[in-house]
Amino acid sequence: MIMNSQVHEFTELPPDVRLENVKLEVICPLLAELVSFFSKWGSESFDGYYLACAIALVSIISARRVEFWLGERRATNLYIMLVDTSGFSAKTTVLKLVRLVLEELGLDFLLFPDVITASKLFSSMCLKVPENFEKMTVNEQEEIVKNFQQNKAFIGQRGWIYDEFGRLIRDMMQKSHYNSDFRELLKRLYDNQVKLGNSTQARDLESVQYPFLTLLGGMTPDDLSPYAKKGAHLWRDGFLSRIAFICPPDDFRKDVRFPENERIIPESIISQLQQWHNRLGVPQIQLTTDGIKFIPATGHLIEIPQDVYDAFYAYRYALKDLYEESKEKDLVGSYLRYPEMALRIAVLIASLNNECQVSLDYWSFSQNITEEWRRYLHWLYYESLPSNSQNNSSSIQDPKEKIHNLIKQYDGLTSREIQQKTHYKAETVDVLLEELLLEKKIKTIPSGKTTLYVEDDEFEM
Repeated sequence: MIMNSQVHEFTELPPDVRLENVKLEVICPLLAELVSFFSKWGSESFDGYYLACAIALVSIISARRVEFWLGERRATNLYIMLVDTSGFSAKTTVLKLVRLVLEELGLDFLLFPDVITASKLFSSMCLKVPENFEKMTVNEQEEIVKNFQQNKAFIGQRGWIYDEFGRLIRDMMQKSHYNSDFRELLKRLYDNQVKLGNSTQARDLESVQYPFLTLLGGMTPDDLSPYAKKGAHLWRDGFLSRIAFICPPDDFRKDVRFPENERIIPESIISQLQQWHNRLGVPQIQLTTDGIKFIPATGHLIEIPQDVYDAFYAYRYALKDLYEESKEKDLVGSYLRYPEMALRIAVLIASLNNECQVSLDYWSFSQNITEEWRRYLHWLYYESLPSNSQNNSSSIQDPKEKIHNLIKQYDGLTSREIQQKTHYKAETVDVLLEELLLEKKIKTIPSGKTTLYVEDDEFEM
């Protein structure tokens, strides 16, 4: 978590739109178990990764079988990107754990390979009648139909875990690259169309029925920086705005040892996820000489009650207001999509709990998640992208104000720690700390042989 909302250009929601925090253990015990498992075995990873990866995992398993109404029928796919800003966030570790759970469930068939081209990804989601099917014997046709049902029922509803997504961004931004089509393809796959068609010179018309893709990836700010400068088209064409970025502070580091016993996924996690998967059902494929008919699974259509719709629109309108009041216009697409991201999360929670509608508590929890993700977005955009951070007012911030803001972010810092984080000389730091103490903005707390500087709670602006 980014401490105390000290994020450049980030404005909190109006008081009447803010919602109380609800504990994850109360809202969804299964998600809490997943977070605990990821935290235990990804002990050095950034804390913000755990819940994001748990949500991505259940989103992959949902495979367009959990839906809700918002103007039209919508699904629960998400694009989540773990950003390594410090070199110490251990994103790969937790991504491996997500894959491990899917493998243990026997659901890793839902995943694409790590590395795949744009054309191959699209083509592999399409159902095609086998060549010469109409000339086969009845027994041969029945065997083909059986194999189709067993192996291709979820062919168009997939997940993709790709740790090197930054490399893909570099590829797709080159017009002549064979992966340049990914940019538009990923936007289209996000939008819950009933059918997605594509025709090229190499292939006749192909179509994906009920397309669904949840993306969980990893990258660094350097991967994005050349293409995400202020005013860049990527911010405004809807590509980046479909992605939730999970972004640690630049100085993140966590030193926690791994467990020394054998890694075993708790049986309660596996059994509950397996029961949920079975409860959602399996799509049916009817294959005849006339073509293919895809019949969606029974699934789980979650109701959105009026009080949740009201809270959804209050959040949406508040974000519109914040955008209109801000100086930066690149983030409008993200602001407009966070409310639906929150609703998708709330719907997943309702389905995991085997309930027919989203409660206001589920919505409150989900809105607070996307508000944290909005903080991460600002941290990425203003602090972690070198091309943007160079122009921030924070780069020419008054040194005393910078030290004061830094102290407010943490429970306590020594003079040496402040020197390390600001790169100011010891003499400068000591003088500025003395001034802040005289102004009663900070206070000291003894800590062993050293002294911690903390925010003075009695200071009034």
